[in-house]
Amino acid sequence: MGQLVEWGKAELTLLRPPPGSDRPLREHLEQIWKVTGERPKELADQPDCPTDLQYLWLWFWQLSRPFNFTELHHWSQLTRRNLRAWEAELLADLQRIWI
Repeated sequence: MGQLVEWGKAELTLLRPPPGSDRPLREHLEQIWKVTGERPKELADQPDCPTDLQYLWLWFWQLSRPFNFTELHHWSQLTRRNLRAWEAELLADLQRIWI
């Protein structure tokens, strides 16, 4: 489970625009890779999302942020997802990283 949080930290960093830009860091790095032919360290070091936890990443993007546990509970009822306590904690961890 800690793997998802670590991957999420790295992924969310790549999704944020660097200072002075409106494009995500990932786009800048991919352009550097395309021009130079060398993969930037930030992309090369990006861990893989744990396959068995990818659904939590998708759920995270379905939620409006910021959310609290009450909203998370209502979301899980509306979407008919059987949200377990550890899943709710991981979603909250990802939110803390995002904010």
